Amino acid sequence: MRKATPGQMKRYPELQRFDSPEDAGQVLYAWQRRQMKTLGFWVGLFGFTAGVGISTAVILIAVQPWIHLPGSMFAGVVSGVTAGAGVPGLAWFWRHRLRRFLRLQLVKRGIPICLKCGYDLRGQTEPRCPECGTPFDAKLIHPTEPETV
Repeated sequence: MRKATPGQMKRYPELQRFDSPEDAGQVLYAWQRRQMKTLGFWVGLFGFTAGVGISTAVILIAVQPWIHLPGSMFAGVVSGVTAGAGVPGLAWFWRHRLRRFLRLQLVKRGIPICLKCGYDLRGQTEPRCPECGTPFDAKLIHPTEPETV
């Protein structure tokens, strides 16, 4: 059984709302498997990295007359900037998508949480998040009671 680590529980506060670290770990694993199978993930990964690399190369070519970089150093600078800007950018993108996925999973389990900012919506009287102002379905905070016959 997969279990969310203490580091993951700290980094992603949504994980603490699941019933157990094992439950949170299963949700994380499902998301990872889903992402690796998605063509959009791989296109985004390579597209973002290529975009940063091409942008860096274009900027360096534009300033080449003033900084006089030798060819091998030029390639090194392009590679370094691509990795230096690409990795944090992809990490941010990955984290943003994961947190949204976790919030959706919590809502599916009946835990009222704002999909945009993660605010706990229990006790709200209006169907609007007090933190970010995002409207949400009123059934999330006032679920309909099953009818008794």
